[in-house]
Amino acid sequence: MENSVFEKARKWICFNARPIDRARFRYLFENGSRESVLSALAEYQNEDGGFGHALEADCFNPNSSPIQTWAATEILYEVGLEEDHPIVRGILSYLDSGRDFNGKCWLNTVPSNNDYPRAPWWTYDSRTYDAVNYNPAAALAGFAMKFADRDSSLYRKCYDIAKEAICYLKDTDKCDEMHVLACYVRLAECCRKAGLAEELGIDELERILAERIRKIMTWDRESWKTGYVCKPSNFLTTRSKERYLMIAQAMNDAIEVVEQLTAFAHEIGRLKDEIIETLHSLSATAEENSASTEQMASSMQEQTATIEEISKSSESLSELAQRLQSIVKRFKVQDR
Repeated sequence: MENSVFEKARKWICFNARPIDRARFRYLFENGSRESVLSALAEYQNEDGGFGHALEADCFNPNSSPIQTWAATEILYEVGLEEDHPIVRGILSYLDSGRDFNGKCWLNTVPSNNDYPRAPWWTYDSRTYDAVNYNPAAALAGFAMKFADRDSSLYRKCYDIAKEAICYLKDTDKCDEMHVLACYVRLAECCRKAGLAEELGIDELERILAERIRKIMTWDRESWKTGYVCKPSNFLTTRSKERYLMIAQAMNDAIEVVEQLTAFAHEIGRLKDEIIETLHSLSATAEENSASTEQMASSMQEQTATIEEISKSSESLSELAQRLQSIVKRFKVQDR
């Protein structure tokens, strides 16, 4: 990022952002302290251990909710936190309380949202109470599996949620909403760190996630400026190896196709050169042997028709290869 762009962003954040976001910016870019982030974050935590007070800024509900608590966990991942920290223990207590849980997963919206200013998508509808929605349940289950005691009832509950969530994703192709998939990405990361990758089939989960993410990703950069679309930044929020691979795996497929098409186009080009050489040879022979001119001319016409067809195929393949190379060049994730 150019320094001028960075400085403009920095100035805007310093003058307009909330204390929590200013602290995060300083931590990430200016060697700020983790303690300042945690101190600001603690202001959003309620006595029950959950989070509210518009930490997720689209809803002003001060009461604890799963979504607001999920937002807190994302900040904790950002700064790195030990499992024995009071903020973590508070979150585990909230998740273990059974509040805002429908027996299958934590609710995406809660009734008290309707009492406060909010974005339309955070309006609670009682008809959706029993719905299976793994935003943010999958991510919260992953958090608990990473930090909770393995012999606790909360760990066992979240282990079951994780298994059901993974089966649900594998069994339906309708689970392709970007926020839900982001929660699955977090679940996959947590399962790996908890040593459960093989047990819960995380390799297969990540393969499916890579396919779904590739399908819903918007690569038109202009639309990123004004549209509420799925961008790479929705998933590449850290440099962690797992998240990198989610996008990199999707890109590798395109890279392989480009390489194959390029090799094919080169082979066609080689054949084209051979035919041209043959034509030149035939032309020379025709001049030396006028008696064979008609026969040679006929052969040359056939060869010319062939080369025209190959040229068209070569141009089409080259154009396709260039287009794919352009796509890969724009969006290939590089491991830094």
